[in-house]
Amino acid sequence: MRTSWNPHKAEMQKARRRLDPLRREKQSRKDMIERCRRATNRLYHRYGGRGIVVCERWLASFWNFLADMGGCPPGHTLDRKDNDGNYEPGNCRWATTKEQAVNKCVTRFLTFRGETLPTSVWAERLGIPRGVLYYRVGKRGWPVERALTTPLISREDRGRLGLRARRGMA
Repeated sequence: MRTSWNPHKAEMQKARRRLDPLRREKQSRKDMIERCRRATNRLYHRYGGRGIVVCERWLASFWNFLADMGGCPPGHTLDRKDNDGNYEPGNCRWATTKEQAVNKCVTRFLTFRGETLPTSVWAERLGIPRGVLYYRVGKRGWPVERALTTPLISREDRGRLGLRARRGMA
């Protein structure tokens, strides 16, 4: 005999899930598996559709996943170091949003003085607005060294030098 739905019991189950100290790790594992195995998942084309799979050890048990990955630090989510690699112990880490932002298929890397970094990291490191750097290298086709070492010209100096002011450019 089936009992009727109990709203109080449902609320208690929700509260238990919220209080679960491993809820972030459990949700990360569940989402990872869904992206790779369920063709109806909205992100399947970026994961399972590209041939990305979850290792058998992690599919077999949440506890295996937790033993390999450890707990999720606050402000971090699951990330693959190699975007073309599978979800497996040697290729996964807990990463911040900022770390993940530079670990994408579309990230452009620049090599300068023997160091290769994403364009956004070079911009931050050198104090050049990211848009200026993308403009110099992408649209204008400047060599990397010129793009990274040419100082910015202020709007006042542009006017004094008779240069056209560009919208959004410093």
